[in-house]
Amino acid sequence: MNLRLTETEKTTSVTERSTPQEYQYVFQSFEELSEVPTDEVKAIVLEQSEVMHGRLMQIGQFDNDPKAHVAAFMEKIEGIIPPNGRFYIVRDELRIAVGFGAMRKLDDTSVEMKHLYVRDDHRGSGLGRRLVERRLEDARAMGARAVFADTIGAFPEMPTLYQSLGFERIDPPVTSGTLSASPGIAECLIFFRKDL
Repeated sequence: MNLRLTETEKTTSVTERSTPQEYQYVFQSFEELSEVPTDEVKAIVLEQSEVMHGRLMQIGQFDNDPKAHVAAFMEKIEGIIPPNGRFYIVRDELRIAVGFGAMRKLDDTSVEMKHLYVRDDHRGSGLGRRLVERRLEDARAMGARAVFADTIGAFPEMPTLYQSLGFERIDPPVTSGTLSASPGIAECLIFFRKDL
């Protein structure tokens, strides 16, 4: 398998041992649909969907079946591959996928961040923040002047992350892909916008 490795990031993760552990991450992006490792993407999207489904169920919200979520993601994957958007898999030093993020172009001046996921054993490393920052960099390069994002209330860390990066909370935008795909969870969605 020929991986296109686009950049390396070093971040520090504080572990329970109270000594920092250095991780080196590689951001892999895809220029063409044929480059996407389909089975690996399905596996990590299923993992993210199961986490999301579990959190939604904890707060009493209905969500679709995680496997159906994966199928819907794969049906629309062309929408997050250039020139329509961006898709990243983040790998650790062993080249194991530990997170992913996506972004889709809404129009010539705006994009929507989709799917931010970091595996439990890499949370707290700064990787989630770096995934958002990377998409902001690419949004600028794509000519976007506005970036939209959303999260569910069951992920309380997300509003803090978005607001720390200059996003402002907004009313639901008409262009929300999450809202149109999952109207059953509308009442627990939180929406954000950042002007570039």
